[in-house]
Amino acid sequence: MAHETIIYGSIEGATYTANEYRKYQHINAEIIRTLPDEDEYPFLSRHMFSFPPADVCRGTFRTQIIHFGASIKGLEWEEVDVWIVKFEGLLKRLYWFEATVHIKPEIDSPYLFTWVPKVSPVSTHNRHGKLLPVTEWVREKQHDGTVTKSP
Repeated sequence: MAHETIIYGSIEGATYTANEYRKYQHINAEIIRTLPDEDEYPFLSRHMFSFPPADVCRGTFRTQIIHFGASIKGLEWEEVDVWIVKFEGLLKRLYWFEATVHIKPEIDSPYLFTWVPKVSPVSTHNRHGKLLPVTEWVREKQHDGTVTKSP
């Protein structure tokens, strides 16, 4: 019988203080919608992700919360690193402030990953004054009682 791994977490996406930031929430939503319907193992597909509409009365006061979760067959040890690389590939395309992932393998101790941008996402602009997705961060990994940070 195969082992199961539970993955869940959230991405604190674009926030807004003016209408301009709502467009970045829409861009994030479109990026999530472009994820594959099915993916190669270890899976990272659009069906794992959801988010409330950009509407105060329906779940998005200011900050867009992109949540995700999945039950995956046998994601263990080195495959965790492969999934994290895929997840970070997604993060590089999004506008966000913090991301958290819980990975609970059935036959190993749980992992907790946290990403925080190195530079405030609202201060990174291209030469035309448009915000850029977050591409540099500090990642913290907690596993087996140890905490490691990587740039």
